[in-house]
Amino acid sequence: MYKWLKRGRVIVSLTITVLITLAFLFFSNRDNFFFSSLLKYQFIPALLGVFTGSAIILALLVLMSLLFGRLYCSTICPLGTLQDSVWRFSSLFRSRKNRRFRFSKANTILRYSFLFVAAIPLLFGSSFVISLLDPYSNYGKISSEIISRSEQFIHNILSSVFPDTIFFRSYSQFIAISFFFALFFLLIVIFMSAFRGRLYCNSVCPVGTTLGFISKFSAFRPVINIDNCNKCKLCVSNCKSECIDIENGNIDISRCVTCFNCMTVCKRNAISYKLVWGIKSENEKRVVTGRREALLTMGLLGSFVAARAIGRKSSSIPHESENGIAPPGA
Repeated sequence: MYKWLKRGRVIVSLTITVLITLAFLFFSNRDNFFFSSLLKYQFIPALLGVFTGSAIILALLVLMSLLFGRLYCSTICPLGTLQDSVWRFSSLFRSRKNRRFRFSKANTILRYSFLFVAAIPLLFGSSFVISLLDPYSNYGKISSEIISRSEQFIHNILSSVFPDTIFFRSYSQFIAISFFFALFFLLIVIFMSAFRGRLYCNSVCPVGTTLGFISKFSAFRPVINIDNCNKCKLCVSNCKSECIDIENGNIDISRCVTCFNCMTVCKRNAISYKLVWGIKSENEKRVVTGRREALLTMGLLGSFVAARAIGRKSSSIPHESENGIAPPGA
């Protein structure tokens, strides 16, 4: 069953990433295009949408995290799919031994430091800092500044070879600071994901940290059955979040991106994805949180959104943009 769940997750994540990339490449100058609706389901745009009167999408994303953990990070987030692709490609050039992941302790202080640095300016009406760290925004910059320009360059080379069939296309305006930031960010993500998988998600990304906190109270999550586990560490070596502490029989749910890798490779069925609300057993002491804590989490997030929305002046609500699809901060 878990193999089919993993395959389904991979298909969904690749489909969403391809559609978002195509939206940035070919449809950035069209309004109300089908793909533009897909972009609204990215976390930061959904959060910013609350301040303009639309909270439904954010509520759906929070609900999904409360039910299934960080499924958003492994299916909807295009930067997450990019990181997985980089890891898989880079593993082709390494020995089997060097492809293995290891358990690492959570960078809790670092994670929440980045989150607070991004959230505090947002409370005062500035989305500049969070746009520098937001995965969707930065994937948009990579698509617009690097992938799109590369596609234009190749297209125009072909037009010079086949001038009668392929028309020359004018290059979009070049903004040096935007291009080099996108290039710098891409190189950082490639370096981090090539060696440590989802390290960016679990140490820098403010969305990952926020959803990780919410996922601590999720209804469904991977659980280790210590009676079936022989500590072969096969699950650990395939965990791209490096969050499985097999020696203590624990999984750091705040870092788990629900990729189903561990469950797929386990030969003893020692890890299962199950409902844990209201369940307390000898090997599940770490998952004793219940509905009350989940509701508290929703209340805290709602308080943040309400405080931010009330604090805005009505005249500062932005009008609907007539421009094409663009990431926050672009």
